[in-house]
Amino acid sequence: MIHLTFILDGGEMISADELTQRPLARVERVMLLVVRNHIRRKLGDLSCREHGQPPSIIASGPSPDQLAFSVEGCCQQLVDDATTALHAPGSLDLIGANSPGADSSTIHNGSPRRGGTAEVNTKATGDRA
Repeated sequence: MIHLTFILDGGEMISADELTQRPLARVERVMLLVVRNHIRRKLGDLSCREHGQPPSIIASGPSPDQLAFSVEGCCQQLVDDATTALHAPGSLDLIGANSPGADSSTIHNGSPRRGGTAEVNTKATGDRA
């Protein structure tokens, strides 16, 4: 199973599995649970074809509707597979989808670290068509 961690407003790391036990505002908790469930659906049981390891996703930003997603893995192929799955049509559209000015997601490939990394950024700034 994928490893998913949230960091809101530069605070402490929150494991996706601990969301219901953390003292978060109700709206934040619900939004993060929606993001968690969506990412789990998109990535499912994705693991490296060569090493058998799952990807690690870090979702960070000032609020749950303005998250940047960093994808890490044992090798660049796993990072590419996870990034492709997250960037597939409809994948990250839920982030800010109903917010004014919601923008489409973009993927930024990073330099290899722990095998490989990539960033998938979203920004909620307007309406989606």
